Amino acid sequence: TETDKSIADLIKVFDGKADRAYVEQTAKGLKEQFSSFNLSGGPNLIRNSSYKDGLKYFFGTANRFRLGTHPFYYNGSKPIAVIFNDSSNEVLYQTNRFDLERNTDYVLNFRGFNNSALTSCEVFVLGRKKDETQNYTVIKHLLKPTKLSGQGVEDVSLTFNSGEIDNAYVRFDNNGSSGGQADLYIAEIDLYKGTNKRPWQPAPEDSAEPIEAVRTQMSLLAGSWAVKNLNSAQGERTAVE
Repeated sequence: TETDKSIADLIKVFDGKADRAYVEQTAKGLKEQFSSFNLSGGPNLIRNSSYKDGLKYFFGTANRFRLGTHPFYYNGSKPIAVIFNDSSNEVLYQTNRFDLERNTDYVLNFRGFNNSALTSCEVFVLGRKKDETQNYTVIKHLLKPTKLSGQGVEDVSLTFNSGEIDNAYVRFDNNGSSGGQADLYIAEIDLYKGTNKRPWQPAPEDSAEPIEAVRTQMSLLAGSWAVKNLNSAQGERTAVE
């Protein structure tokens, strides 16, 4: 692929096997490829948030969540998690655990909607300190009981400070049905260090390997002419607020 070729070119630069003109050409090509990525904020800490690997890394109330499709979400062409409930008891849906830096600001973005039978939903970050063995000891109640849109996909952005949390996970609660099956739809979960909203991006572990390889080579080349050129080019982009 074009990305693979650029990686090979970048490695040549790193090994000192290219002249300035070659470096300039490589940097330009990488600038074009990276222009589609928003690098603001830290990496997404939520694994498999595009559901590429099904429901791997997601947990919750047994037999009460699944992958489905809906016309609201990309006209039914992409998978979305459905947390369903036909009772008055809450149904839980949670992400993988992840580490946080203490006393640091984070953003949690996701996209979602619900049907009319949903009474309400909530969102928590549930954390614990290092060496604690309880499931969680600190509660961050990010979204109080509410209903999301029933007419289309809603973009939700929540912020919080980690305080004394070292390790945590995100939990979505379907709080029950007012009659019939209450469906809560959740997709594109993105949790990262920062304060600004951004378009969804995958966790580094879930990204295409060539992209991560380029980032690695860029780190190794820090301070070189090629990376300075790339950084300058990136600085010309408009940040997404």
